Amino acid sequence: MIGNFCASRFLFSIFLTGCAINLVAQDAIDSLKNRLASTSGKARIEILSNLSSEYAYVNADTARKYGLQALAMLNDEPVHLRAVTLHHLAITHQVQSDYTQALAYDAEALTIAEHLRDTLFRANLLNNIGILYDEQGQYKTALDYYLQADAIYSEKKQSDKLALVKVNLGVVYKGLRDFEQSARHYRQAERQFTELGNDYGAAVCHVNMGSVFLAMHAYDSALKYSLLAEREFAKLKFVRFEAVAIGNAGVAFGHLGDEKTGMAYLQRAVDMHTQNNNVKEWSFCLQKLAELYAQQGKAAQALPLAELALAKANEARVWQQQADAHDLLARLHVRMGNYQKAYAARQAHLQVRDSLFERERMQQIRDLHVRYETAEKERALAESRVTLAERELKIRQQNSQLAAVAMALLVVVGGALLVVRYYAIRQQRLALKAALAEAKTQNALHQERIRISHELHDNIGSHLTFVNASVAALRKENDSQRLGDIQQLTADAIRELRKTVWLMHRENATAEEFVIKLRDYLPALPVPRIHVSLTGPTHQLLPSRLADQLFRFIQEGVTNAIKHAQANEIKVRLTVSEKEMTAEVTDDGHGFDSALPAVGIGLQTMRTRVESEGGSLVLSTARNSGTRITAHFPLA
Repeated sequence: MIGNFCASRFLFSIFLTGCAINLVAQDAIDSLKNRLASTSGKARIEILSNLSSEYAYVNADTARKYGLQALAMLNDEPVHLRAVTLHHLAITHQVQSDYTQALAYDAEALTIAEHLRDTLFRANLLNNIGILYDEQGQYKTALDYYLQADAIYSEKKQSDKLALVKVNLGVVYKGLRDFEQSARHYRQAERQFTELGNDYGAAVCHVNMGSVFLAMHAYDSALKYSLLAEREFAKLKFVRFEAVAIGNAGVAFGHLGDEKTGMAYLQRAVDMHTQNNNVKEWSFCLQKLAELYAQQGKAAQALPLAELALAKANEARVWQQQADAHDLLARLHVRMGNYQKAYAARQAHLQVRDSLFERERMQQIRDLHVRYETAEKERALAESRVTLAERELKIRQQNSQLAAVAMALLVVVGGALLVVRYYAIRQQRLALKAALAEAKTQNALHQERIRISHELHDNIGSHLTFVNASVAALRKENDSQRLGDIQQLTADAIRELRKTVWLMHRENATAEEFVIKLRDYLPALPVPRIHVSLTGPTHQLLPSRLADQLFRFIQEGVTNAIKHAQANEIKVRLTVSEKEMTAEVTDDGHGFDSALPAVGIGLQTMRTRVESEGGSLVLSTARNSGTRITAHFPLA
């Protein structure tokens, strides 16, 4: 597939109309419409609000029309019906990825619930606000709201609602890329829903499990759960959620080699998301459909789909999907020979990736500021307590000598404890202050690395790209071997520069990101088969310096296999854990006698790179039996 994988995911709200799950039924809608014509006053408002709820996941625009009519008939007093209607309106915006307006409605409803002291209603709203933050990737904020809701449900013994929170925790862990924990929470929720006879809740678990297995690249399991969820939601007539399951199934079919079926499923999902105006999922399915077209060599058909996917990702304000869409467009333009557009798309991709990184960096600094300010407040409180203890000591000294001595001892002990606490907090404050200064220094260094990498990318990179394109144009007029060599040399230089810029851009990179960049580099080498595999936690962080030495170790190993071993197949195996990264380069070439003096400095250079990071290198080779070079890098 082209671009980084970004699995579609699904969340659902708790309905607030008297039951945990409100199944949409046409009979219920028709009944409410018939009653609407003959009612007035509060009864009419309730029917309008219920129609808004029934239509929310069928036609959001129609649902919003009924909700706004109900809201217009209510005054501004904090009544329960007003809060329910506000929540129904929030859902109509949520299903169309308009999170700002959805949060505004749910926040107003939450204020009313707190005023009315309606505890369960408040928990429902807390859970749904968590979902809204969750869908935007703000997992820490979402987790805070989920835990507040979970505490209320536990106290009130609401087993069905607790199952819903399990689903949401599964989504949070998925967002944090802890897929095993995510799948575990979904299985727990599925069992609870099955025991409760809640078909809707079980279907929710199945569609989410399909999404998680997609992210884990377990495509057989992903297809199984996605098709199961499709049947369940079709039976329940939840068209919006059925479309999510269909889209996930399409992605799984494509990865399992059935591209024709995958494209058919993704096109169905695109049509359904278009009808429901589910912008985020619409963008996701468009991109996956475009990738399948590109995979079949149909770049011209893929291009308009990728452009529309980017437009919808921008509309939904989903940063990762924006980055993925720019990456796909850059690759498509290269295939079609539109190098200027490809360059612009690649720059846009890097800019979005930089923005994502900066958002994470600023959040870390803000968290550190909060901890520092908290320590300051605790220090001031400790100082005031010491002062209070001293005053109390003076007052008690005016009493009788015996009582004064007894009380003085008590106060002295208390004062001593407070002083100890004060100095402990003072040390903590100094440590946090030092940590904050270090964070600012590291941020400044990172900004300087970004500036230098931009200079390399924008100046040298653009010049090399221009030279490469110019040589390509000259070759059309005079196809000489010399021009071909020059074009290959500039292409190699551009590729090496991009790798260097990427490494400079990052303080660290995950093992998964490293492998993606490695695969971008290796296929351009003139070898029939190069296989790259990664085993272990893909989210493990690699410091940029280690990543650079690791990359060059692999580069040298592959180059040696090509130049000297005449290998037909090269395997690069990476194994990562919390303590160590192991890299193994194996080829099926003719090998050599390791007892003989080495020719050239390639092997010694590789050993020096590994040992500079505190690692070790092991060589295994013999004539006519291939070569295996293994490097062990410790991860501090």
